[in-house]
Amino acid sequence: MIDDSPHAEFEGVQVIRHTGLVLLCRVGQKIIGVPPQFTLAGTTVASEGDYGRLVLSRGLAVNLGLLSDRD
Repeated sequence: MIDDSPHAEFEGVQVIRHTGLVLLCRVGQKIIGVPPQFTLAGTTVASEGDYGRLVLSRGLAVNLGLLSDRD
């Protein structure tokens, strides 16, 4: 399946904790919880202590407060 939906990429993301159900991540000055199944291709963080890229759907990024609905 090809996914051409809008997405958002965040660099310099740190995984603070992985509970199995949620990745607790620091994105800039925010701490967010992301279910791992909602991360998209290109994401390089998956385990506690990882530092790298987080790719999410644009809608989820807006819901998490990482983007405004006008970005």
